[in-house]
Order: sequence, then C-alpha cells, then structure tokens
Amino acid sequence: MKRLIFPFLFALTSSLSAQHATHEKFSLAWTKGEVVFKTGDTINCDIRFNQTGDKPILQISHSGHTLTIPVSDVSEFSFFDSKKNRSRHFTSMEDPQADGQEYVMEKIYADGHFSILNHKTMEVPPELNFSRFLAKPIKVHKKYIYDATTGEILPLSPENLLELLEPRKNEILSYVKANNIRFRKIADFISVFEYHNSL
Repeated sequence: MKRLIFPFLFALTSSLSAQHATHEKFSLAWTKGEVVFKTGDTINCDIRFNQTGDKPILQISHSGHTLTIPVSDVSEFSFFDSKKNRSRHFTSMEDPQADGQEYVMEKIYADGHFSILNHKTMEVPPELNFSRFLAKPIKVHKKYIYDATTGEILPLSPENLLELLEPRKNEILSYVKANNIRFRKIADFISVFEYHNSL
C-alpha cells in the first residue's frame, strides 16, 4: 500500500508546484519599444509583452489606439524591461520541433552571424503525463543556436556549437581546454562565440 501512496503524493506535490510556477501576473505596464513587421514596416511605440500563458501576447499603443499583434505578422521587436533593467530583443522563428509553427524567441546573444535564442514554453512534465488530473503545465526554457547564414536552428549544446564552428574547431577546442570551459552556463557558449569572432 505504501508503494502506491508515495508515487501519488509525489505527483500531487509536483502538480501543486507546477500550478505555483505558472501563476504569473499579467503585466499592464507599457514601455517604449520598436516593432518590425514582416511587411518591412517599422514602428516606434509603447509595447506591452506578456508570456504568462502558453501563447505570448504582444500589444502596441500608438496614436491613442491599442492593438494586439499576431506573432505571424511580426519579424522582430524590442523594448526596455524595467524589471530586468535591460533591453530585450525578440524574433519570430519557426519552432524547430514543430514544422510550420511560429513562436516568439528571445535573442539572448547575437553577433550578426550566430544567435542564441530562448524559447519559453508551458509543458507538462513527463512524470505527470500519466494523469490528466495531475498534469499541469510548467514554465520551460529551451535554448537554441541560430545560424543566420543558413537559417538553421539547432538545440544549444557543445556538440552543435562545435559543428557550426567546424572550420576553426582546433582553435576552439584549445580555447575551451585552456579556459576550463564546461558549457554549464550560457556565458560559456557566449565566450566561445566571442573568441571565434576574434580569430
């Protein structure tokens, strides 16, 4: 009997934690930003961007009008995030794991050739898939490398990084070894990209 109760309690606790993780307040604050549409038009306006659910909501306020903009109409947008005290840049990309579906991904690094993208999603943890009652989505961040030259998007990993930097692989490996880089942080990947750009 104890063997049956423990997994249930563990799943229930995970479910409650998941509900808490998805409890985010919808921000009503506006901030100055810029939106670039797929038509090529650019507008400087007030922006409100929320990622509280499984689908992000981008709203703009301009000339006394407030509009909700579909992701499919936007190429990219940026704004100053006062909570994080930095500018944030987002781009509309196709999800590499779901052909034909576009999502907003944040550029957390870009050098003109390569970018590191963060895709925030709401997913059900694999251990809770067995029950609809317990299955509550939680916030998940998936990182990718984007090659602007080829349009290729790959999951962020040391293997994919070395594959993209293959022409200078030997120098990169020497740099990684000399600096004891473990690729446990985003900063490790950025360091390698910056070194590659200096070659």
